[in-house]
Amino acid sequence: RGAPSAVLTVTADNKTRGYGVANPALTATLSGFIAGDNAGNSTTGSAALTTTATIASPVGSYPITVAIGSLASANYTFGTFTNGTLTITAAPLVVTADNKSRVFGAANPAFTFTVTGFTNGEGTSVLTGSPTMTTTATATSAPGNYPITITAGTLANSNYTFSFVNGTLTVSQAATTTVITNAAALAANATPVGQAYAVNWSVTPVAPGAGTPTGTVLVSDGANTCSAAVGTGTCSLTSTTVGAKTITAVYSGDANFAGSSATAATHTVVI
Repeated sequence: RGAPSAVLTVTADNKTRGYGVANPALTATLSGFIAGDNAGNSTTGSAALTTTATIASPVGSYPITVAIGSLASANYTFGTFTNGTLTITAAPLVVTADNKSRVFGAANPAFTFTVTGFTNGEGTSVLTGSPTMTTTATATSAPGNYPITITAGTLANSNYTFSFVNGTLTVSQAATTTVITNAAALAANATPVGQAYAVNWSVTPVAPGAGTPTGTVLVSDGANTCSAAVGTGTCSLTSTTVGAKTITAVYSGDANFAGSSATAATHTVVI
């Protein structure tokens, strides 16, 4: 009788992949060879390897089942088959706070976010909860850039991990409207040359901007000027030539409010 065949152990190799990724090639390792033999010179065919995991399987561990398949050998038998494990790990998502903008004096806008990196054709509908987004900017914060800080909050899905990218809230100057408030009176009445007359104005923020503009308003008839702090609301202009005058009022603006020009008024200066 011939010597009994040596026995080989066939072990399915453990594998790892991310959620939503195709299964890797499944492989097996043969052990128990003697006298310098190996799988290449002592066996033919290959083990049958299967797993229940599909591309849509959630994060977790799945058996890799190994069977004899087409393995054959003249000198060895295949005595033990040891299953392996396919580990599916969470796929990475990037959660980015969307950039936002507003004007000085306005309330902060609603913060929103964008998520990238989904697999299996999925989208935000598979997520539960929402991230937490905050900023240091308040309605009275000066124009400039402020971080929108984003953290996990209650955002969750066991098949994904999350990384976070902050956004930027840009606060710009609020627009203003300047009006010559006594334009009708200026148009209806004449002033003797060399005599001062009042030019009145208002400067108001354009909604949703809010607050109190500072700075100065410059009034001109094209040749002569007067100016005063915006809150004063008036200055006295003296025209030095006769004729019809075009009266302008220009608000200079400040750190929080953009400048603006009033619709011109008319005024007649007589001898």
